[in-house]
Amino acid sequence: MSVEDIFVELSEHMLKGLMFHEEMANYFAFLCLEGYSNCHEHHYREESKSYRKVTNYYISHYNQLIPKRGRLETPQLIPNTWYGHDRKDVDANIKRNAIREAFQSWVDWEKETKELYESKRSELCEMKQVAAALFIDCFIIDVDNELKDAETEMLNLMAINFDMPYIMGE
Repeated sequence: MSVEDIFVELSEHMLKGLMFHEEMANYFAFLCLEGYSNCHEHHYREESKSYRKVTNYYISHYNQLIPKRGRLETPQLIPNTWYGHDRKDVDANIKRNAIREAFQSWVDWEKETKELYESKRSELCEMKQVAAALFIDCFIIDVDNELKDAETEMLNLMAINFDMPYIMGE
């Protein structure tokens, strides 16, 4: 794998991350959970900044654009059955299950992202691209913190059995 391949993979994953957090923001907005929606709006903005940092780093250090290879798949978190319905159609049981599924998807996404970033960092080190590997460190730390936050919130929700009055109060 070349440095270019690594940066293509990183940038494509970051673009999928943007789409993931946009989908999650819409998911929670539809469920009338504005706090969780705002959380993912924040992560969307942070992912956008990270994507720009990676793109700018590659351009300024390797003097090329990151190629677009067209392998990007849009995350589909919102069930197709939700389309055509109003938010008032969502009862407490549907909402509780949706929240459980959304948090699991979020934790899984962040785990996958962390593993990818760590593996690409290792590959860059093996290629003696130490500066580029060190550049990736900040993204590893960011995703590790986001994973910790997502897991902690999921554990808190599990501890209260996804109690809707508590969740709505948040």
